[in-house]
Amino acid sequence: MLWLELIGVLAMQGHDLYASLGVFQQCHYHLDRYRNWIADEFSIQRVWKRIQLLLPFLLLLFLKVEEARSPSVFCFTLIYLYVQFQRLKDKKRSFMLRFTNRMCRFSICLLLLTGITIIGMRYTLSYELYICCLPLLWMIPWILLPIASYVVLPMEHMIQNSYVQDAKARLNACPQMIRVGISGSYGKTSVKYIAYALLKDHYYTLKTPHSYNNRMGITRTIREELDPLHEVFLCEMGSDHSGELAELLSFVQPKITIVTAIGPQHLKTFGSQEAIVEEKMKMVEMLPPEGIGILNVDNPFICSYPLHTTASIYTYGYSKKANVRIISANMGEEGTHFVLEIGHKCYPFHTRLLGECNILNITAAIALARILHVPMADLQQAVEHLPFVEHRLEMKKMGADILIDDAYNSNLQGALAACRVLKEMPNWRVIITPGFMELGELQQSHSRAFGEEIAKSADEVVLVGKEQTKEIYGSLIEQQFPEEQIHVCGTMQEAITFAKSLTSRKKTILIENDIPDIFNHEIKGIA
Repeated sequence: MLWLELIGVLAMQGHDLYASLGVFQQCHYHLDRYRNWIADEFSIQRVWKRIQLLLPFLLLLFLKVEEARSPSVFCFTLIYLYVQFQRLKDKKRSFMLRFTNRMCRFSICLLLLTGITIIGMRYTLSYELYICCLPLLWMIPWILLPIASYVVLPMEHMIQNSYVQDAKARLNACPQMIRVGISGSYGKTSVKYIAYALLKDHYYTLKTPHSYNNRMGITRTIREELDPLHEVFLCEMGSDHSGELAELLSFVQPKITIVTAIGPQHLKTFGSQEAIVEEKMKMVEMLPPEGIGILNVDNPFICSYPLHTTASIYTYGYSKKANVRIISANMGEEGTHFVLEIGHKCYPFHTRLLGECNILNITAAIALARILHVPMADLQQAVEHLPFVEHRLEMKKMGADILIDDAYNSNLQGALAACRVLKEMPNWRVIITPGFMELGELQQSHSRAFGEEIAKSADEVVLVGKEQTKEIYGSLIEQQFPEEQIHVCGTMQEAITFAKSLTSRKKTILIENDIPDIFNHEIKGIA
């Protein structure tokens, strides 16, 4: 019966195995993020609460008949699993584990390490000490996960390097293709999609899909979608650690790069704003002499940076210094009318897209298109028919209500612009937001500034995550926003459902940012 006992004890780890793997995947397999999450979540109170659920196992200490021990442990585990199942079955998971090939390899390794640890404890510890440890066994997957990561790491590196080398070979087989790298703290995905819409009728263009902006996402795009006939490759490049962009630039070797904006995003992982600026400006500094860097001249971090490059620089923005200058922009329910000055000539444009951030994104894409000699008349027509960029101030009909989906926006400037868009909308104005993450020491000031703008723009507020949004809540109260019109939900899905039911009148609902629920500090990942 000993093997049955061990299977039962291992089954007890099922929830924690799943939860720990889910957290690690939500952390993009970064151990530093995982450690930060653990540090935030594993409070003494929550750990003790979890241990209390398993204290009944200590009753097994009173068993003196050795033959009855394994069956008794097995029966206790069955009872515990039933109680755990009843407790969890009505709770919707805030995340679903995606069993990619990488996750499958990682899951098998963690499962084996957990099994080996439990078997080792059972055979090496005395029965009494083993039983005393049972209330602590739920911690094993969380503790062993970093070890599993290091065990699997050499294999992952080998597999990934083989894929990257294959992608490099495919890129080298297209020497005439124009490679465009797009990066920035925010705006890069929108610029990529808009640039694709402006170029696709003139060049056979490939873009990295969705937010595929790391080494393996770019590698997958090249290996699965690159055609030898492609003329332009729009490659989004992201980074949340120093050195990542240099690696991507050496890999893709773009001849044209765009830096959309620089802000405090990922300040916690970079360590300082200076490190973020230096990282993003590598996009221009690593260009070859014949390369072209396209820069947002309105961004204070970009325009004040002492640039060291031999490449040509092309700028855009509202500034009089810009090569592609925004003269005016007027927003209404039907979209935005704006005028650009290029080469001392003015050109009117209209787009259904909303918000000043989208006008900057369109201008960046137009700057690229002009460098690639796309006629201005064609650009005006293409801008007129631009589709909404998914989850970026994307307007949708939801029955009688209007939904403005800005879920992929995670910066203060974009959030403030989105609030101003909401302010101009008809009906009862509702905002749903979990606030920001990874802003380090700027978290408090940015959250409070966001709260101030929300107070001016919304009639009702639904916050996601009590701890994550406490500064926004406090700022709203300071602005004398009616407390009865501020609501807090545990997950984004709960918030959306609640917002729909708020009032019978027509509503305009803005979803601003969508932090993975695992970071809202309300998820019972260890409870």
